[in-house]
This record gives sequence, C-alpha cells and structure tokens, in this order.
Amino acid sequence: MVTIRIEPGAFLELIRAGWEVDHRESIGILFGHTIKRHNLVYVVETVHPSQRALRLPTEAKLDGKSKQRCYWTLDTVEHILGLFHTHHGYWNSKGKQRAAPLFSKEDHVDYFENEADYVELVLAYNHINSYRYPHHTSTTLSGTHIFDDQVNEVETEPLLPKRYHIRIVGYYWEKSTGNRGGRAKRAKLDIEERVLREFFKKPR
Repeated sequence: MVTIRIEPGAFLELIRAGWEVDHRESIGILFGHTIKRHNLVYVVETVHPSQRALRLPTEAKLDGKSKQRCYWTLDTVEHILGLFHTHHGYWNSKGKQRAAPLFSKEDHVDYFENEADYVELVLAYNHINSYRYPHHTSTTLSGTHIFDDQVNEVETEPLLPKRYHIRIVGYYWEKSTGNRGGRAKRAKLDIEERVLREFFKKPR
C-alpha cells in the first residue's frame, strides 16, 4: 500500500486552503519527496493552492495554463507529488448535502488520466453543532475545529465561530494489467498524532 505522510506545516496549509474559500471548492498542488522502502511513501512538505482555479460549490478545476506554469516553474525547485482538492457541504433542491472525501468519475479523469504516478488528497468540510474528537485510522484523518471569524461586515453583529468537521482521505492510482487503465485506491495516511490533537482539540 502507498503511504502519504503529511508534515505539520503542509497539514495547516491544506486546512487553510479549504477554509479560505468557505463554501466553494479549493484545489492545489502537493510538493515534497518520496521514500522507497518496502512500500512507497509520499512525504508532503508544502502545499500550493492554485490562484487561477475555477471554484464552484461542487467543482474546482485547474486550467491548462495554470497547470503548465506551476509544473514547469515549481517542479524545478520542489518535486511535485500530486494534487489536493476540497469538498464542502452545500444546499440544493433536495436540501442540505453533506460533503464526503470521495473520488468522483470526474476526479478520475481530471487528475489521473495522464499522471498515474501522482497522489491526491481530498478534504471534506461539514458544518456541525457538536464536537467530535480527532480520529486517525490507517486511511482517514478527521476531527472538529472552530474557525473564529475576525472579519464582520456588520459591526453591530457579534462574531460567531464556525465549527467544522474535517475528514481527509488520500488516493493513489493502481495500474491494471493489459489496457484496462486502472483505478483510484485509498492510500495509508501518516501524520504526527500531536498535530491532530493540537489542531482538533476540544474548545474550553
């Protein structure tokens, strides 16, 4: 199984990237290095949220020029490991839809069609009223964080913190034999436990 190790700084950058755009999806590039042992380890050291991405409530895409510029310029300094993108809960005619860190058919085409050696991190943000403790399984990171908004358009209204439950899942592309292409599979996620406990700590 492929392992994706997220360094503390990169973890915070991932969370900020999704939080900044709020109810729109975010997308960007993962940088770091790989370690080849009994299994392949992708070490995510830094994250670059795309400035030119198309951001919609249910979609985020890099245009061709943005991809080309980032890959050509930045990969000469840092090694590109893959991409990340976020999913956010949204409302439609059926009511409130919860976000899930799952890969769609569009994701398969967009991210792995010509880049089978890359990995992908998917983050899901959902607004909740309760607190859920940090949880780390072999393939999922999750927890609750309160983002305290410091900007308020109406000065007479109090600042209200937003409590979000965040789940992170990683994927890699497993090639199939013959000409059948392959499929996206969940990668093992690795992170320092103290980072999860600190960021997802229960508010007093």
